[in-house]
Amino acid sequence: KDSVRLIAAGQEAESLREEAERDGLTMMKNRRTFEATLRTVKPEQYAKYSFVLFDLNNLKKMNDICGHESGDEVIIKTADFIRKHQTGDNPGFRMGGDEFMLVVCDKTAEEMQTLEAVMKSDPQTVLTAPEKEVQCRIAIGYAYQQGSIDLEKLIEEADQNMYKDKQSHR
Repeated sequence: KDSVRLIAAGQEAESLREEAERDGLTMMKNRRTFEATLRTVKPEQYAKYSFVLFDLNNLKKMNDICGHESGDEVIIKTADFIRKHQTGDNPGFRMGGDEFMLVVCDKTAEEMQTLEAVMKSDPQTVLTAPEKEVQCRIAIGYAYQQGSIDLEKLIEEADQNMYKDKQSHR
């Protein structure tokens, strides 16, 4: 009986850990998991990392006009879009609200440019039908590691590039 209880307690602990590391709506890893992962990266490993940031245009407007259920649908579509473009074991994260991140390892500058071009040309970046009252689209920006730039600075660069893409579709 004790071993059965121990096994059950272990399974429950594992389930709670999994819930704490994932976003409940998209089942992607969450910001807490991303930050914990980032803390384990040593400076000598920085050179292998690149980041792609994603943001949903008009999510607040979608929630306000069409309801949160419609907003949740475009959030889930965004997570599916990111999963579609993941390669290998490059993890995707829901950072919160309408922000997502894809961590990409061991890619050349050309491979990152190609990945961005493929994602931006994917018709699934438009998340709502043309007749929908509010149009939602995924804005995308990336930063490629050139040398050993601090990862926080690299994320800021990806964020600035994503914001430029967001502005170009307003």
